[in-house]
Amino acid sequence: LDVLFTKDQRPTPIYWVYRKQAEMVGGTLLSSQSSSPRIVALATRDSQGTISLLLGRSSCGTTGAWCNGSPYQTNDTPLPSVPVTISVNNVLAASSVDVHITRIPNENILNALPLPLDEGTTRISVQNGTVTFSISQFRDGDAYYITLTSIVTL
Repeated sequence: LDVLFTKDQRPTPIYWVYRKQAEMVGGTLLSSQSSSPRIVALATRDSQGTISLLLGRSSCGTTGAWCNGSPYQTNDTPLPSVPVTISVNNVLAASSVDVHITRIPNENILNALPLPLDEGTTRISVQNGTVTFSISQFRDGDAYYITLTSIVTL
């Protein structure tokens, strides 16, 4: 547990990845895929219809010696940030959704991170049951927790 909390019991970035994954338990697992072989996506829908996504980009650096959470010092460097487009299919009964993005950074991985970093909320139209949005700078080793909340128009 020493990578989940600092010595003074404050949560680290790794804690937040596990916590966000645990919050997705109990939802309906959705099919997910990524256009990048280095980005892994887990998606669920809860009983209220909210879709949660947990995305991670792991490449372990240019030589593979650098990895998220590694306590070992290496001379390797992370790969450059990449733009990523995410499409979520089968968005039910909504003409638009609020997409809320939080980032769990890979910097100072063993230091405290009080909360994931709030990247903001954007309202996006649903087109033929699909929502598409982008992350302009997906950093090597970072994780994102994203929620899609349906907007019901009366």
